[in-house]
Amino acid sequence: MSNNQPTFDPLNPSPEEEDDMVRGYRDGLAGREGPAITSIAYDHGRRNGANDRAGVADKEQHDLAARKLGRIK
Repeated sequence: MSNNQPTFDPLNPSPEEEDDMVRGYRDGLAGREGPAITSIAYDHGRRNGANDRAGVADKEQHDLAARKLGRIK
C-alpha cells in the first residue's frame, strides 16, 4: 500500500514548515481552532501545543524526543 502523504521531519523542517509548526503550536497552546486546511507541520505543532496546555505527551512526542537525543533512529 502506498502513501502519497508528503514527508515531514520535525527535526529538520524547511523554513516554511518551521513557520507552520510555530503557528500550529501557538494555536494549540491557546486552544484556538485551526484553519480548515492545514499542513502536516501545522498539525504537528498544534498537537504539541494542545498537549503542552493539557500537560500530557503522546507516543509520537516521546519518540521524537528520543530520536532527538539519539536513542532511536
